Amino acid sequence: MSVLSGLPPRTLKDLFANNGYDLVGEDEYNWMLACDGDVPLIIPKLGHVAAPEVMDAAMEHARRKGLLRQLMGAVAEHVSRDYD
Repeated sequence: MSVLSGLPPRTLKDLFANNGYDLVGEDEYNWMLACDGDVPLIIPKLGHVAAPEVMDAAMEHARRKGLLRQLMGAVAEHVSRDYD
């Protein structure tokens, strides 16, 4: 299942970092976040919005951690700003 739109990388990182995910690795191109020993979520820093594959991984993490409503709300807010 895919989301309708990507989020800016920093917005995506902050959403998870503010909800229990720890920054466990970083280089000049990516952030690596993890929570409770789960598979890490890799978020590329570059680009206007995260790629569909990144959003799919983020959505799976959000579903497992009860953050799906927040993720989808952030996507809806981002999309509405683009069309207002």
